[in-house]
Amino acid sequence: MCGFGGKPLHVSNSVSLRQQLNIILGKVNADRVMTCFNGVELTLPTSSILEIKKQHQAIIKDSENGMSCGDIAVKYSMTYQQARRIIYQIYAF
Repeated sequence: MCGFGGKPLHVSNSVSLRQQLNIILGKVNADRVMTCFNGVELTLPTSSILEIKKQHQAIIKDSENGMSCGDIAVKYSMTYQQARRIIYQIYAF
């Protein structure tokens, strides 16, 4: 399950689905998914979702290295509140 949503895909042994999975997961992992989950609907993250998660990880790392919320907001072209929410979401659990 992906916290940011994703693209629902019904896994079947079709050429078009295999091509989509190859792009999202790579060939080896696409083959594994096709074998293990044939006939099941999965929600897979899209590439933009993966980029968002990657950016959030970079923001958290910048914060851990001492960068202020204001500086992070400027660096990533976001509001102070958005930067703060991303940083403090790791402490919510």
